Amino acid sequence: MGSNEGFDPIFLGEEFPISFPCLREDISQTALERAKIYAFTHFLIVMNKERKFAFYGVNNTDVEKIYSWIDVITGTWMRGLRIKIR
Repeated sequence: MGSNEGFDPIFLGEEFPISFPCLREDISQTALERAKIYAFTHFLIVMNKERKFAFYGVNNTDVEKIYSWIDVITGTWMRGLRIKIR
């Protein structure tokens, strides 16, 4: 995953592991960069290249540390610059 750790499967503790989903081989053909996992801080996504939308995302949310990813005045969401959608 690189230097950005992303999703932690034992975020809830070792007694409650959460496995990461996988796409079937036929569905992964329509995924961006053959189902590349994009890692962000505390979450991961796999993108659909045709729909330009996430197939799925997994995240860790600590309500004590929530960050805002939307400008509440304009309603504009910040886009991850690592995702190459044209």
